[in-house]
Amino acid sequence: MDINSAASDLRQQLITLQQSDRTVSVLDKELSRINEQCIMTSLEDNQSKHLCLLLRQSITDGVYKMYQQYSTNKWNQIQQTALSIKSQLESTTENAMTSPTISSTVRPQSDRTIEQWSSVFCELSRHE
Repeated sequence: MDINSAASDLRQQLITLQQSDRTVSVLDKELSRINEQCIMTSLEDNQSKHLCLLLRQSITDGVYKMYQQYSTNKWNQIQQTALSIKSQLESTTENAMTSPTISSTVRPQSDRTIEQWSSVFCELSRHE
């Protein structure tokens, strides 16, 4: 896989992770709301409504856990893709530095994208 397609994959994975994280947040708020309603219905002795809410709570909790697991798996994919891109960039840089076409008096210019990618990877690793 070339660097451009890997970067495109990484971008798509980040977008998917962001959408999944939003869904997890929405489901978390929904679970809190349902928990509050369950407490109120248990105080009101409304068993029918309470059972319906418990069922909704169970289903929502299952979907919540599924999305959490999906987000975790997606994050692991992102880390693998980022490492792949980094290793490709490093090998490209090493090949450029050992290239016989470069004269000993001319220094190759440093690739500025390496600095940008390095900062992105450092930032990603801090959020683990």
